[in-house]
Amino acid sequence: MRPWAPPLTRCLQPELLERVVGSLFPTRVVEHTPPQMAPPPALEAPNVDDDDVPEVTGVELRVAVLRLKAKNTAPGPDGIPGRAWVLALVDEALEPWLRGFFSACLERGQFSEIVEDGETGPHPKGGAARRDSTVRLPAHSVA
Repeated sequence: MRPWAPPLTRCLQPELLERVVGSLFPTRVVEHTPPQMAPPPALEAPNVDDDDVPEVTGVELRVAVLRLKAKNTAPGPDGIPGRAWVLALVDEALEPWLRGFFSACLERGQFSEIVEDGETGPHPKGGAARRDSTVRLPAHSVA
């Protein structure tokens, strides 16, 4: 157990307390102006319009496939399991077609209605699990 001691503020003389607090929290008569910060340099993209959407690169597609490969989850909003995408992308002949497809979707802003209007939130599973309200499926995996 710790021996009892009075609070420090009771032991300090008022003048000493005023000096300590004044040193820690000085009152400024002169208004402080913070130094000017230089704006970050603008990154120049060569010949890129604001409306141009860069194409999906092979690296981006492979990174996405690796992320899908690492997960063992339910199908996404498109209804295609990640494992199917991984198997499809093993065939290198399919990669350029898929990159073109995804790039076109991004450029046109056209996506499947299922992806755009996908309901979010859990839905009850069917069968015996329906009686157990704690068993849920993600909304996009409900057909």
